[in-house]
Amino acid sequence: MHVISFGIQSYNMKTIILGSGYLSNNLKKKLFNSEIISASDISKINSLNQKKKKFNLIINSFYKSSELANISSYEFFLKKSLLQISVFLDSINPRLINKIIYTSSAAVYNSINDNIDKIDTSNRKLYSSTKINAENLLNNFCNKNNISFSIFRVFNIYGPKENFSIISKIINSLKKNKILKILNKGQSIRDFIYIDDVVKIYNILLKQKKNDVYDIGTGIGIKILDIINSLPKIQTSKIENHANEIEISIANIANFKKIKPEFKFNHLKSYLKKQMKKNFINKISDNISINKNYLSKNISGSIIYGCGYAGVKLAKSLLNFDPNSVYCFVDDHSSKIGTIRFGKNVISFEDLFILSKNNIISNIIIAIPSLSESKLTVLYKKLFPLCTSISVLPNKKELRNKDISLEDIGEIDLSNLINRRTFVLNKNILKQFSNKNVLVTGGGGSIGSEICRQILQGKPRKLIILEHSEFALYKIVKSLNSSAVIPILGDINNFFLLKKLVAKYQFNYVYHAAAYKHVSLLEQNVLSAIKNNILGTKTLFKSLENIKTNLSIISTDKAVQPTSILGYSKRLSEIFCQAFSKDKNYRNLKLSIIRFGNVFGSDGSVIQLFIEQLKNKKSITITDKRAERYFMSIKEACNLVLQSSHLKKYPNSVFVLNMGKPIKILDMLKRIIKFFDYDYSKTNIIETGLVKGEKLKERLSYKNLIKINNNIMLAKDPIYKKDKILKCLNTLEELAVISDQKNARKILKSFFA
Repeated sequence: MHVISFGIQSYNMKTIILGSGYLSNNLKKKLFNSEIISASDISKINSLNQKKKKFNLIINSFYKSSELANISSYEFFLKKSLLQISVFLDSINPRLINKIIYTSSAAVYNSINDNIDKIDTSNRKLYSSTKINAENLLNNFCNKNNISFSIFRVFNIYGPKENFSIISKIINSLKKNKILKILNKGQSIRDFIYIDDVVKIYNILLKQKKNDVYDIGTGIGIKILDIINSLPKIQTSKIENHANEIEISIANIANFKKIKPEFKFNHLKSYLKKQMKKNFINKISDNISINKNYLSKNISGSIIYGCGYAGVKLAKSLLNFDPNSVYCFVDDHSSKIGTIRFGKNVISFEDLFILSKNNIISNIIIAIPSLSESKLTVLYKKLFPLCTSISVLPNKKELRNKDISLEDIGEIDLSNLINRRTFVLNKNILKQFSNKNVLVTGGGGSIGSEICRQILQGKPRKLIILEHSEFALYKIVKSLNSSAVIPILGDINNFFLLKKLVAKYQFNYVYHAAAYKHVSLLEQNVLSAIKNNILGTKTLFKSLENIKTNLSIISTDKAVQPTSILGYSKRLSEIFCQAFSKDKNYRNLKLSIIRFGNVFGSDGSVIQLFIEQLKNKKSITITDKRAERYFMSIKEACNLVLQSSHLKKYPNSVFVLNMGKPIKILDMLKRIIKFFDYDYSKTNIIETGLVKGEKLKERLSYKNLIKINNNIMLAKDPIYKKDKILKCLNTLEELAVISDQKNARKILKSFFA
């Protein structure tokens, strides 16, 4: 919004309030020279046009919130929410409007998501998305007609004679001794604002010419359960759970505070005391949160923590690649704070904290290679609440050279959460990629991208990355930033593409990381699992016929005695490759199948989920408290994959990485909670139950493993006849063509019966 109106000052003119209701009635009482009209009152609109006098317009016209849960007519809902506003805009002379304020809702925050499978029982998503549409409609109208425009996203209003908010419901239930239904077990944190404060803010901002979006709230969040616990007769309250309830909703009042920094808000506690005419049993606590609403302003570019040699070198490399890739520096040395490097400010941690309260920081890169592991952990915990993700430069020993670049940026290694021994990256193995051509399939995924990063350190002649996700390919290519990298956007089942690539580059090494890996998703998408995990592997394998190369296939512990579609599909691809690698057409192919369990840092991992839920103060979901899994760091797993592919004494073998002892998921969760200094006793943990095909425990092999070295072992698995394998594969291929998922599932399972 860039348009500013220079008409008559807003406070000297009439204010038209479009739409009735609690807020409109209170505005009418306190706003000078104001009038409430209906959006559908054509006679009033004609009267305004005929008077030809400028006015301010506050639009409160919308479907009643109190009736939201019981929408019986979509046509009527849209009529009240959008169409009546549209009719008004079409009918009014826009030259008469000095300023428009649109009363939107805090509900718009957290409403834009892909959860299309969740039932919108209270119609909140429908309501909030329509509010956003109204915002855009009015923004378009105001920009076209040079009208000053502001959006007021109002949070939870309470006050006398108000009967919709949770505050009024709590008061009424206690006064009348009625059962109160509270969603989300009362854990939701809300920003409550008194009606008189709302009216005062409207009066103040009505006089502002600047176009902006304002959150109308206090900036303080209070947990609903704390309100209930502070009042007598708590036994009358009934607390229920609700999956769609937003847990945290707090106003960002920075824009308003710039205009009126001295503004004092009424406190909810004072109002409740007055209403109840009793002293409280307990104190209401103010749960001030720096969690953001999803529509808050996003910081463009990364923030580099550390403005020393490494930070400056990294910034230079990033800025050469993209001028907007760095937002600012953060440093702890007073001599650097306040200076400017490459046009970017150097700020203090205190400045960073304030910045995080008003903005969404997508990424902070810790660029201090001299930090010890313990100090790095302390800094990570300090930064954890302030941003979406944290990256780090490795310590001095692991840095490749003094020319720090994008390739050096990695994720924080949280392997100390599992008390796993420190793993030292074997860089000697990487030298064997020098001047070689390497293909990595699925190179944009978690495992594939880390394999690419390590291989690139060995200075290959060409690193070809095959990836079917455009965005994933874009991300890995951008992060690697190397002329040796050749991105190929394509499908692993495209045999002619693969043959062309093999013929052109004569790959010395092929790492097959392309696979679908999520258990629950694949149970519902059997054909996708078959096409990608089984037929894709078969296509790649056949493209390497009569080629001298090293083929490494990334597998999973779920392939051992499989019970899920993921496990069946990965095991069958293992069996096929191992059986046919002995054919004369593959006598020059050295096959390595590398099997391992869960890794830290992989997209969608349970560790990532726990951390995200803790960060956003959500309930922690765990399938089964008895479940246990194998874990290792993603860097360790990928480095051992590369080592396995160079074990020349064991051709056409299945290798199993030393994962250590399995860890209970609940124990892992406890360590994460302790690591981030949360209170386990106050953490809400929901046990959701094992999904279809999921096991309580995983195994790494069918028989006893043979130790090769401390990190890698050899598996001896059952042998299958080629005829049986081919018959199964051919049938699955036919069923995939005709999209027969039901029979495909049966055939896949029956192979292992």
